[in-house]
Amino acid sequence: SNMAWSYAKLQQNNVPLMTALAASAVPLLKEFGGQDISNMLWAFAQLAVDASPFLAALRLDGTDGTDARRWAPQALSNTAWALAVLQYSQSLDGLATASALRISEFRAQELSSLAWSFA
Repeated sequence: SNMAWSYAKLQQNNVPLMTALAASAVPLLKEFGGQDISNMLWAFAQLAVDASPFLAALRLDGTDGTDARRWAPQALSNTAWALAVLQYSQSLDGLATASALRISEFRAQELSSLAWSFA
């Protein structure tokens, strides 16, 4: 996730690399935490990369090995933003449930980003 984030931060859209990162991350998904997933999605969104393999494996409801209910509010809001930019709504139900459980912990910026993402 750090490599994907770094390339996006530097605005270096190496499509073969980003596509390979998306595919290679799928078997490791159970090992990813909230920040790892939000970093990957943020990078894909920033670079407008096709992250289909990664997105197809991502549920965020615990059935894919991830449990967004344990994530920090920043990871939840950043993930929601990236999914909205990528126009990928299939994982939003799990994310909405996790966010609702922790909504009292969100700061104003995180709430604003979350609301925009679900609009």
